[in-house]
Amino acid sequence: MRLTDFLLSSTLSAIATVLLTVPFTARSWASPPLSPTELVAEVADIVDADHLSARASDSAWAQQRRTLLSRDYATSEQAYAAIHSALQSFADPYTYFLEPEHFQHMRMASRGDLATVGLSLKLDERGRPTLASPPPIDSPAFASGLQQYDIILAVNDRSTADLTVYETLRRIRGHRGTAVTLEVERQGGDRLVVEMQREAWQRPAVSYELHRQGDREIGYIRLTKFTDRTAADMQEAIDTLEAQQVDAYLLDLRSNPGGMLEASTDIAEMFLDGGTIVTLENRDRVRRIVDRREPLTDKPLAVLVDRGSASSSEVLAGALQAADRATIVGTPTFGKGIVQMMYLLSDGSCLTVTSARYRTPDGRDIHQQGLIPDLEIELSDSARLQLARDRAAIATPSDTQYAAAVRALFETPETSEVLTAVELAAVQ
Repeated sequence: MRLTDFLLSSTLSAIATVLLTVPFTARSWASPPLSPTELVAEVADIVDADHLSARASDSAWAQQRRTLLSRDYATSEQAYAAIHSALQSFADPYTYFLEPEHFQHMRMASRGDLATVGLSLKLDERGRPTLASPPPIDSPAFASGLQQYDIILAVNDRSTADLTVYETLRRIRGHRGTAVTLEVERQGGDRLVVEMQREAWQRPAVSYELHRQGDREIGYIRLTKFTDRTAADMQEAIDTLEAQQVDAYLLDLRSNPGGMLEASTDIAEMFLDGGTIVTLENRDRVRRIVDRREPLTDKPLAVLVDRGSASSSEVLAGALQAADRATIVGTPTFGKGIVQMMYLLSDGSCLTVTSARYRTPDGRDIHQQGLIPDLEIELSDSARLQLARDRAAIATPSDTQYAAAVRALFETPETSEVLTAVELAAVQ
């Protein structure tokens, strides 16, 4: 059963937030499930058809495929182990297989049935679960001081040495209000133990409010993920703020790990007036996604990004930056310039395959480099501490990145002195 939309997401835990919202075509559920051997063949066929680097007859995958299909598998466990092993030939963390149990666990987390602390994990070069991006600024993980590249050594005294990313995430999640203790190794070798309370940490994809800056009004929109509802919710936000006659918009993409490509291109069209939004390159062709709609607004726009802004967030920010439509403010983004397709398989397992790479409209390949903001602003240690202690301070003058974005929107000879004072107050 093939999911019909591209997904872009930076990490495994982030994918769980968008997986269930993607429309897909499906064979009848009345059809009997495939045997373990047939399931392996199904996976091999999908990878052959879609993975960016699966075509070469002398590739590592070609050898793995021959080995896969030369065997019979008596149990699902044997088939799953063989699939996991074969996919490692790509050295691609975004091409992976989720067994039915892990997939169901992801579904529970995405529905909010399980509470968490706001971590996105990947495996480092030594196979250890590692924070792939900075924790979102309103998460328990952020408040605890966890940082990008921290290595999770243990969860509640259970070593992660023999755990996969999926199993590590599963141990971190739990019932709301319960505690989880992580032993962490930081770059440089320092170790620390952190205890956090799990929360039902389900942020809406789109939230918005009116902010006043002197006699100006800003439509502040926070976008946390890209789902099949995000574009519609975004249009509602802009329509509402336009009716309130805002003077400018500030779009906050910080800690947004990605999601559906179509959602990000639909939102780009709400601000752009023609032109290419993104260029996709797969094994067979180059496809340009072009803006063909009238924009909803032409008012000044600033976009906040950070190292947790990835994939679809980078597509949107990159399109706006390339068109000189918005000022991008914050830190360099995550740097994921590849696209995945997701497949729900006959036994309830899930396969994700890297199927394309993308470039910004002006030809930039941001993979493993990130998008560079027009105005680079790091959160100071004092500002981070204040935001961790008081989440209500996000998108206020205490939030130095937000203050800089406001200045970028309205900086004129008349307002420069006032806005500089706001930023200085936020840093102190």
